[in-house]
Amino acid sequence: PIAHLIAQPLEYRYSPFDGQDVPYVVVLGGGHTTDMRVASLHQLNRTSLARLLTGVEIVKLQPKATLLVSGYAGFDTQSHAQVAANTAQLLGVDADRILLQANAKDTYEEALAWRNIIGMQPFALVTSAMHMPRAMALFESLGMRPIAAPANIEAKGDRPLVWRDWIPTANNLAIVQAAWHEYLGMSWAWLNKTLKEAV
Repeated sequence: PIAHLIAQPLEYRYSPFDGQDVPYVVVLGGGHTTDMRVASLHQLNRTSLARLLTGVEIVKLQPKATLLVSGYAGFDTQSHAQVAANTAQLLGVDADRILLQANAKDTYEEALAWRNIIGMQPFALVTSAMHMPRAMALFESLGMRPIAAPANIEAKGDRPLVWRDWIPTANNLAIVQAAWHEYLGMSWAWLNKTLKEAV
Protein backbone atom coordinates (compact mmCIF):
# COMPACT_ATOMS: atom_id res chain seq x y z
CA PRO A 1 0.00 0.00 0.00
CA ILE A 2 2.84 2.41 0.75
CA ALA A 3 4.34 1.88 -2.71
CA HIS A 4 0.95 2.60 -4.29
CA LEU A 5 0.44 5.74 -2.19
CA ILE A 6 3.80 7.08 -3.34
CA ALA A 7 3.52 6.10 -7.00
CA GLN A 8 -0.13 6.64 -7.90
CA PRO A 9 -0.02 10.47 -7.79
CA LEU A 10 2.54 10.22 -10.59
CA GLU A 11 1.03 7.36 -12.54
CA TYR A 12 -2.56 8.56 -12.59
CA ARG A 13 -1.92 12.22 -13.27
CA TYR A 14 -2.65 11.63 -16.96
CA SER A 15 -5.49 9.61 -18.45
CA PRO A 16 -4.87 6.92 -21.09
CA PHE A 17 -4.44 8.19 -24.65
CA ASP A 18 -7.88 8.98 -26.08
CA GLY A 19 -7.14 7.93 -29.65
CA GLN A 20 -7.17 11.34 -31.31
CA ASP A 21 -5.39 11.62 -34.64
CA VAL A 22 -1.72 12.53 -34.38
CA PRO A 23 1.00 12.66 -37.05
CA TYR A 24 3.69 11.30 -34.72
CA VAL A 25 3.97 8.84 -31.85
CA VAL A 26 7.11 9.38 -29.76
CA VAL A 27 8.25 6.42 -27.66
CA LEU A 28 10.94 7.43 -25.19
CA GLY A 29 13.97 5.18 -24.79
CA GLY A 30 14.70 2.89 -21.90
CA GLY A 31 16.97 -0.09 -21.56
CA HIS A 32 18.01 -3.11 -23.57
CA THR A 33 20.66 -5.81 -23.73
CA THR A 34 21.80 -6.99 -27.14
CA ASP A 35 21.79 -10.76 -27.54
CA MET A 36 21.59 -11.97 -31.11
CA ARG A 37 20.50 -15.42 -29.95
CA VAL A 38 17.05 -14.03 -29.15
CA ALA A 39 14.57 -11.83 -31.03
CA SER A 40 14.79 -8.06 -30.48
CA LEU A 41 11.51 -8.30 -28.57
CA HIS A 42 13.39 -10.09 -25.79
CA GLN A 43 16.36 -7.72 -25.83
CA LEU A 44 14.27 -4.83 -24.50
CA ASN A 45 13.77 -4.61 -20.76
CA ARG A 46 10.19 -4.86 -19.54
CA THR A 47 9.78 -1.10 -19.13
CA SER A 48 10.94 -0.40 -22.68
CA LEU A 49 8.82 -3.21 -24.08
CA ALA A 50 5.71 -1.87 -22.36
CA ARG A 51 6.38 1.60 -23.79
CA LEU A 52 6.95 0.24 -27.28
CA LEU A 53 3.85 -1.95 -27.21
CA THR A 54 1.79 1.11 -26.31
CA GLY A 55 3.34 3.12 -29.14
CA VAL A 56 2.83 0.34 -31.66
CA GLU A 57 -0.80 -0.01 -30.61
CA ILE A 58 -1.40 3.69 -31.29
CA VAL A 59 0.42 3.62 -34.63
CA LYS A 60 -1.55 0.60 -35.81
CA LEU A 61 -4.80 2.43 -35.08
CA GLN A 62 -3.58 5.49 -36.99
CA PRO A 63 -2.40 4.56 -40.49
CA LYS A 64 -0.90 8.00 -41.17
CA ALA A 65 1.11 8.25 -37.95
CA THR A 66 4.90 7.82 -37.84
CA LEU A 67 6.58 6.01 -34.95
CA LEU A 68 9.57 7.84 -33.47
CA VAL A 69 11.97 5.78 -31.33
CA SER A 70 15.13 6.97 -29.66
CA GLY A 71 17.99 6.07 -27.37
CA TYR A 72 21.75 5.67 -27.68
CA ALA A 73 23.82 2.52 -27.30
CA GLY A 74 25.49 3.31 -24.00
CA PHE A 75 27.83 0.39 -23.37
CA ASP A 76 25.92 -1.88 -25.73
CA THR A 77 26.81 -2.83 -29.29
CA GLN A 78 23.68 -1.33 -30.87
CA SER A 79 21.52 1.65 -30.06
CA HIS A 80 18.31 1.39 -28.10
CA ALA A 81 16.56 3.10 -31.01
CA GLN A 82 17.64 0.32 -33.37
CA VAL A 83 16.45 -2.44 -31.05
CA ALA A 84 13.13 -0.64 -30.61
CA ALA A 85 12.76 -0.16 -34.38
CA ASN A 86 13.55 -3.83 -35.02
CA THR A 87 10.95 -4.84 -32.46
CA ALA A 88 8.34 -2.50 -33.91
CA GLN A 89 8.85 -4.12 -37.31
CA LEU A 90 8.59 -7.54 -35.69
CA LEU A 91 5.23 -6.39 -34.31
CA GLY A 92 3.98 -5.36 -37.75
CA VAL A 93 4.97 -1.71 -38.22
CA ASP A 94 6.39 -1.00 -41.68
CA ALA A 95 9.98 0.25 -41.71
CA ASP A 96 8.99 3.36 -43.70
CA ARG A 97 6.75 4.43 -40.81
CA ILE A 98 9.59 4.45 -38.26
CA LEU A 99 12.13 7.19 -37.55
CA LEU A 100 15.16 6.61 -35.33
CA GLN A 101 17.22 8.93 -33.13
CA ALA A 102 20.21 6.89 -32.01
CA ASN A 103 22.27 9.61 -30.28
CA ALA A 104 19.95 10.92 -27.56
CA LYS A 105 21.21 9.99 -24.08
CA ASP A 106 18.30 11.23 -21.96
CA THR A 107 14.79 12.66 -22.14
CA TYR A 108 16.01 16.21 -22.71
CA GLU A 109 18.15 15.19 -25.68
CA GLU A 110 15.26 13.14 -27.07
CA ALA A 111 12.97 16.16 -26.84
CA LEU A 112 15.49 18.42 -28.57
CA ALA A 113 16.03 15.92 -31.37
CA TRP A 114 12.34 15.35 -32.05
CA ARG A 115 11.50 19.04 -31.88
CA ASN A 116 13.37 19.46 -35.16
CA ILE A 117 11.06 16.87 -36.76
CA ILE A 118 7.74 17.53 -35.04
CA GLY A 119 7.87 21.27 -34.53
CA MET A 120 4.66 22.59 -32.97
CA GLN A 121 2.41 19.76 -34.15
CA PRO A 122 0.55 17.76 -31.50
CA PHE A 123 1.89 14.24 -30.97
CA ALA A 124 1.42 11.24 -28.70
CA LEU A 125 4.15 10.98 -26.07
CA VAL A 126 4.66 7.44 -24.79
CA THR A 127 6.65 6.76 -21.65
CA SER A 128 6.18 5.01 -18.34
CA ALA A 129 3.24 6.45 -16.42
CA MET A 130 5.55 7.26 -13.52
CA HIS A 131 7.90 9.20 -15.81
CA MET A 132 5.10 10.98 -17.66
CA PRO A 133 4.73 14.13 -15.48
CA ARG A 134 8.43 14.95 -15.81
CA ALA A 135 8.52 14.10 -19.52
CA MET A 136 5.43 16.20 -20.30
CA ALA A 137 6.87 19.18 -18.43
CA LEU A 138 10.14 18.88 -20.30
CA PHE A 139 8.61 18.67 -23.78
CA GLU A 140 6.19 21.50 -23.00
CA SER A 141 9.05 23.67 -21.75
CA LEU A 142 10.48 23.44 -25.28
CA GLY A 143 7.24 24.76 -26.75
CA MET A 144 6.07 21.35 -27.98
CA ARG A 145 2.53 19.95 -27.79
CA PRO A 146 2.68 16.43 -26.35
CA ILE A 147 -0.43 14.37 -25.62
CA ALA A 148 0.22 11.89 -22.84
CA ALA A 149 0.01 8.18 -23.65
CA PRO A 150 1.13 6.55 -20.39
CA ALA A 151 2.45 2.99 -20.37
CA ASN A 152 3.81 0.49 -17.88
CA ILE A 153 1.57 1.35 -14.93
CA GLU A 154 3.08 -0.26 -11.82
CA ALA A 155 0.80 0.81 -8.94
CA LYS A 156 -2.30 -0.93 -10.24
CA GLY A 157 -5.38 -2.17 -8.43
CA ASP A 158 -8.42 -0.54 -6.87
CA ARG A 159 -9.69 -3.48 -4.83
CA PRO A 160 -9.86 -3.38 -1.01
CA LEU A 161 -6.57 -4.16 0.72
CA VAL A 162 -5.93 -7.65 2.05
CA TRP A 163 -3.33 -8.83 4.57
CA ARG A 164 -0.88 -9.88 1.85
CA ASP A 165 -0.67 -6.28 0.61
CA TRP A 166 1.21 -5.35 3.78
CA ILE A 167 4.02 -7.85 3.22
CA PRO A 168 7.12 -6.12 1.80
CA THR A 169 8.10 -7.35 -1.65
CA ALA A 170 10.96 -6.68 -4.05
CA ASN A 171 8.46 -5.37 -6.60
CA ASN A 172 7.05 -2.80 -4.18
CA LEU A 173 10.56 -1.70 -3.25
CA ALA A 174 11.32 -1.20 -6.96
CA ILE A 175 8.14 0.88 -7.35
CA VAL A 176 9.13 3.12 -4.43
CA GLN A 177 12.65 3.50 -5.82
CA ALA A 178 11.34 4.48 -9.26
CA ALA A 179 8.86 6.94 -7.76
CA TRP A 180 11.49 8.67 -5.65
CA HIS A 181 13.72 8.90 -8.72
CA GLU A 182 10.93 10.82 -10.47
CA TYR A 183 10.21 13.07 -7.49
CA LEU A 184 13.90 13.91 -7.21
CA GLY A 185 14.08 14.54 -10.95
CA MET A 186 11.14 16.94 -10.82
CA SER A 187 12.65 18.72 -7.81
CA TRP A 188 15.95 19.13 -9.62
CA ALA A 189 14.21 20.47 -12.73
CA TRP A 190 12.31 23.00 -10.60
CA LEU A 191 15.46 24.06 -8.75
CA ASN A 192 17.46 24.36 -11.97
CA LYS A 193 14.75 26.54 -13.53
CA THR A 194 14.53 28.70 -10.41
CA LEU A 195 18.29 29.24 -10.34
CA LYS A 196 18.37 30.19 -14.03
CA GLU A 197 15.55 32.70 -13.55
CA ALA A 198 17.38 34.23 -10.58
CA VAL A 199 20.53 34.92 -12.59
